[in-house]
Amino acid sequence: MRKAFIKALCEAAKKDKRIVLLTGDLGFNVLEEFQNRFPERFFNIGVAEANLVTVAAGLSTVGFHPFIYSIATFITMRPFEQIRNDVSLQNLNVKIVGIGGGLSYTKAGPTHHSMEDIALMRTLGNISIIAPFDQEETYLSTSAITKHEGPAYLRIGRNPEITIQNKKRSFILGKGIQAIQGDAFALCITGATISIALETIKLLKKKNIQPSLYIFSTIKPIDVSLLKKIAKEYKVIYTLEDHRIDGGFGSEVRDVIDNQLLSRKIPVIKMGLKNTFSQISADYDELLEHHELTPQQIVKQILSFQHVIHKK
Repeated sequence: MRKAFIKALCEAAKKDKRIVLLTGDLGFNVLEEFQNRFPERFFNIGVAEANLVTVAAGLSTVGFHPFIYSIATFITMRPFEQIRNDVSLQNLNVKIVGIGGGLSYTKAGPTHHSMEDIALMRTLGNISIIAPFDQEETYLSTSAITKHEGPAYLRIGRNPEITIQNKKRSFILGKGIQAIQGDAFALCITGATISIALETIKLLKKKNIQPSLYIFSTIKPIDVSLLKKIAKEYKVIYTLEDHRIDGGFGSEVRDVIDNQLLSRKIPVIKMGLKNTFSQISADYDELLEHHELTPQQIVKQILSFQHVIHKK
């Protein structure tokens, strides 16, 4: 997904000389393509994330279109005050690129697990939040935000590096898509949880349960019209994300449903990472199991809740 990002950025930079790329001493074997092609527009600010954001903000005020690149935890948490005051408050044209969303950095431990970044960015005005689900979506969303005026946070996963084979598609900021048609319930996902979702649906189909799958690559602004449509067609919405259950994508979905004053109440069941730090150093699949987010564990959660609905 990182290579898809840099490919799209290089293509855009060839046409738009305002685009500059800044890094916090990261991105080796990824950012070299941009650095080699546009050396005068590449800046390594060093391990100084607050300065990284402020320099980007300054460049934006004199006509440049900066992209800043670092690990998702570092680029959202360490310089949060600078993002708030220098980028969001001023509504500057700065793009924040966080790699390794969710549990991507596995054995690096909880300091590197990006579990709160979406919640932090959701609290700020003006900033769009995009979490692409595969390599093609990363390429398309990167291309889209190079043309978008205003701040944005692009959250890129690392596990797994996949591309979903589908009909030719486009990316529109603020729009979700339906990937699978079913009638049991709506499963709404964002980001790199696509592999988990597809395996979950495969297991559910073996039990003659046919859910619909909706993908929201844009978390903010979220596709309100699509959510309203989903709320009218199904009795329950499940959300799935590689982020803490509180404050992330599921909370955005639930807030929209609650605030739309729909004619009937529809439950929104949030599934995501536990609201605790991982106490183990493990591979990706082991960490998913620790957070009860494997496909088998998700099926168990869904069947348990479905039983309650049918009983009522």
